[in-house]
Amino acid sequence: MIRIPGITLLFALVLGLAGSLVACSKSEPEAPPPSEPVADATEEETDDSQAVTTPYALLPACNVELLEPNSIEWNTQWDPAFSRDMSQHPSGVRSAHWATEEDLAILQQSNRASPLELSCGSDAGSEYSILVEMVAPNSSLADLPMQTGSHPIVPVTAVKPGEIVVGNLVFNGSRFEARSGNLTLERFDSEGAAGNFVVEGMEVGGENRPIRIEGTFDMPCRFEMKQTECKSDKAERE
Repeated sequence: MIRIPGITLLFALVLGLAGSLVACSKSEPEAPPPSEPVADATEEETDDSQAVTTPYALLPACNVELLEPNSIEWNTQWDPAFSRDMSQHPSGVRSAHWATEEDLAILQQSNRASPLELSCGSDAGSEYSILVEMVAPNSSLADLPMQTGSHPIVPVTAVKPGEIVVGNLVFNGSRFEARSGNLTLERFDSEGAAGNFVVEGMEVGGENRPIRIEGTFDMPCRFEMKQTECKSDKAERE
């Protein structure tokens, strides 16, 4: 994830404030009182790949429909500013296909060059929550190329190249094991990924309840180390 050190951010904000003071005149309106929200800082860029981080709105990510053991539907969101912790169930999609050559080499050395990682998660603080995290753990970039296609969802113990496993499947705090399903990529390119999925499984312990989930997703590309190869890593600010 991209994080701007606190000192760098403070320095950028001080420069922005100094510039705004120089441009002010007596005809401009007075600043709002401290109790009112302050407008977002202007984004300052030195080039296309370096920008000061500013607050962004959460954007639509997935539609997830639970058919068993309950009937519930969620519309999840993704966080373009990386401001939410993973424990809050943010949605997102990542792929080593979107990495720079330098970052890809690092990931391959640490055996973390996954061709696709997809997460659809509702707000962890909601009355009912869902988390579906899919990954292709035994696949190279050639096994799961950046193109449309359909990939079976299988148990973790039986995964083969080109197949998908559900690493985390959690409904309302209860864990489930995905046993079958399918992930269809209707779009998978340098801009992002979109498609649909079906997951079926059983509860781990507890009441051994069956689970069936159907969902759709459409998200810009995300990458955990750098965003320089992601053409859709920008979004409208709030």
